[in-house]
Amino acid sequence: MIPRPAADHVKCTFQMELRGRCQEERRRFVDICREYLNRSFKARQAAAQSRVMDLRRREISQPEVAIVPRRAENELTDLERTWRERLASLDRLTLVKHGPVRHVASALVLPVAEVVVTWANSSSTSIRNRGVRKNWQRSKSPLMT
Repeated sequence: MIPRPAADHVKCTFQMELRGRCQEERRRFVDICREYLNRSFKARQAAAQSRVMDLRRREISQPEVAIVPRRAENELTDLERTWRERLASLDRLTLVKHGPVRHVASALVLPVAEVVVTWANSSSTSIRNRGVRKNWQRSKSPLMT
């Protein structure tokens, strides 16, 4: 478990910056989608209204097609409901929340002088390689086996 002050620091610095960038990117995406949705809805609505009016005109001369204009009106109502639902779903896209802070990695930091002395004291390459390998195995996390 990550100590609370460390998690708070990560949330307040790094995650806030990422959240802001992500929110701005989503806002641009939502604006483009909303504009497209409004334009396409107006075009589809105009076509559906035109169809309803044509069917109503035809209903006057042919009473047997009375059910067809009602179906077209229902389609227009469904179109408006779908449009409202899609606009609402776009609004939900702009929400960006903080995620949990998780442990990603650990690092072993040695003073430069200690590393140089250890390296210089090794006379052959194989001894140096063994020392590096041994240090690496010692510093390896038990979760990364």
